[in-house]
Amino acid sequence: MHQETWLIYKSVKTNTEVRLPLYLLFEGKGIEVLNKYQDDLADFFKLRDNSNVNKELLIIAKLSGLNKRISFHTARHTNATLLIYSGVNITTVQKLLGHKSVKTTQVYTNIMDITIVRDLEKSKNNRKVSYM
Repeated sequence: MHQETWLIYKSVKTNTEVRLPLYLLFEGKGIEVLNKYQDDLADFFKLRDNSNVNKELLIIAKLSGLNKRISFHTARHTNATLLIYSGVNITTVQKLLGHKSVKTTQVYTNIMDITIVRDLEKSKNNRKVSYM
C-alpha cells in the first residue's frame, strides 16, 4: 500500500469532509493497521454509534485502572486540546475535527487562555517576574 494513504470520510454531525493522513497517525502504525485489516475494511471502518463506543471506553478505562468517566467526546476534546498546545494551527485542528467553522474550534483556545492565566498567577505567587 502506498506510503501516503489518507482516510477520507464525511463527519456525521456536520457532513464536512475529514481527511486524515494514515501514514502520519500513531507513529506510522495507521498504515500497519490498514494493511492488517485490508481484506475486512468494510467491517473495520463500519461506524458505530457513540453509546457503544463509550461503553467500550469505560471498560478500557476500568481495565487500565483509570478511575475517570471517559467518552468519545472526552477523547476528541483531549486530542484537540493537545494538538493546539503542541502548536498545531487552529485551522488544521478545525479540519481534523470536521468543524464547519473555526469559531467552534476556538473553544479549545479558551482552555489555553485559562491555563496561561493560571500558570502566570502561580508564577507570580512563587516569585516576582516582570512581563513585557
